[in-house]
Amino acid sequence: MIRKLLISFLLCSSAFAVVGNFNGDCIVNFGDFAIFANDWQAEDANIADPNVDLNTDSIVDACDLYLFCEHWLEEEFGGECSPPPTYCLTDPDKATTPDPADDATSVAINKVLSWSVADCNGETTLNDVWFGLSGNMSKVVSASATHIYTPTLDDSLSYQWRIDTVNAHGTTTGDVWAFETVIINDVNVAAYTYIVKPIVLSNLTGSYRTIITAMPADVNAYIQDPVSGGQSRITAANLPYKLSSYGRTVWFATSTVGAINFKYKESEDTIEKTAQVVVAANPKDCISFDGTGYITVPDTGNYFDLAARQAIAWHFNTRQPFCGFLKKHETGKAGYEAGLVGGRIWVNVYSASGLVCTAKSTYRYDNGQWYSVMFGYDATNNQIELNIYKYPIEPGNWLTMSESFYAGGEPAGFAIPAGTYTNDCNLVIGKTNTTIYKYEIDAVRAYANSVGSFAGMNACQIRSVAGNAEAFAPAAAVARFKCNYDGTNNTITQIYDDVSATHLIGTFNSSSNVRYYPFFWQWMDAAAFQVVR
Repeated sequence: MIRKLLISFLLCSSAFAVVGNFNGDCIVNFGDFAIFANDWQAEDANIADPNVDLNTDSIVDACDLYLFCEHWLEEEFGGECSPPPTYCLTDPDKATTPDPADDATSVAINKVLSWSVADCNGETTLNDVWFGLSGNMSKVVSASATHIYTPTLDDSLSYQWRIDTVNAHGTTTGDVWAFETVIINDVNVAAYTYIVKPIVLSNLTGSYRTIITAMPADVNAYIQDPVSGGQSRITAANLPYKLSSYGRTVWFATSTVGAINFKYKESEDTIEKTAQVVVAANPKDCISFDGTGYITVPDTGNYFDLAARQAIAWHFNTRQPFCGFLKKHETGKAGYEAGLVGGRIWVNVYSASGLVCTAKSTYRYDNGQWYSVMFGYDATNNQIELNIYKYPIEPGNWLTMSESFYAGGEPAGFAIPAGTYTNDCNLVIGKTNTTIYKYEIDAVRAYANSVGSFAGMNACQIRSVAGNAEAFAPAAAVARFKCNYDGTNNTITQIYDDVSATHLIGTFNSSSNVRYYPFFWQWMDAAAFQVVR
């Protein structure tokens, strides 16, 4: 037995002070055995550090195992044990605790990404960072020892990221995490309920056909392709929807108050953007007619008679080419009526014997925009003067002249025989002798003591709020129906004249047929703007 042990010792001798204490923890145990087993059967240069070839015969085999077992649980005495070297025998663990958390929303665009990684036996674990828009990640950092990454973020977008951990033994692919950045609206506009508004989308070149990618969550909100020939309303069923022509404008309408979002992008390859429309309650500052309703105003004070140096004015907004604005006439009596024929404004003036004059516009006005009309009797020159102003598309801007017919002008007013055209008939708003009105009328007014209606029109400057009248300066009207529901003495069945001495009251034939908010939401298109001129 002594001879066998001596032979074994001679064949398998070792230079280690404490044989088998590979990790320097002062005891030969399973920690050392794991290091030994990792190099089992390794030869020469393939034997890792620390060298477990105990007998230095260039192979890790049974001889080395024998020597290792001889020193099992042997402890090193004397001196101080050095700390164990940093060796990890397996692939690293996955990264954990992502910040922002997986599926986080409303993440700030200056967010710094961070995560946690457990080092193995003191060996530093490195990190490969993958990052990008959802579905489009790429490696942006390789073998970083830090646990943070500062990306470049944009608002209102979805991102994905992943951390692959790396050590000497290999790479562990991490989980894919996602987050969405805070929504910062690229378009912020205001609108009113029931009123169709053009919205100009920002951050676009206008060189592409804009794509609507997400509809408002509000089922009462609508978007329309603005170009003639396009779809009347864009719906979720046909998203993504590419507008039918190049441009940056869409039309929007809703019956709901509050903030409403929809999304768009310039082309398939560009970033999606968000438009927010903040909708206020309809101001109810005009009268809407459903095509059967009208308003009757008693003939008190003769304010709306067609007399010398007097003028009648109103605002309107319709898509009906044949309809009646108002009348003060009955068969066998003098008077007038005004409406649209083929989209053109016309004013018929009657004597007791019948029709004596028709004043008619050159252009059409049935395109759904707001216009202001004034006509009057110039008894000095025996002419009917007609003036038409056009509202801007955007609220808050001054009206511009569209057409004017007056004595000495080009064109001149419309010739009429000298005579008396006043009567005792009621004023009826919303119909003529043959046609009835549909859509909106606002601010029906009468002016007196003006030198021709053209001068009176110039003196009455109007600004628009959501397409409707806001103010009149100077307040020269002798009778005025502002048609605002919140105005003095207005009710759901009446409009009140707030400036005349007698304060006329107009009564609706039915509150079901005439009301203070629109029956119809009027969509615009590019072709409609062209027919004005």
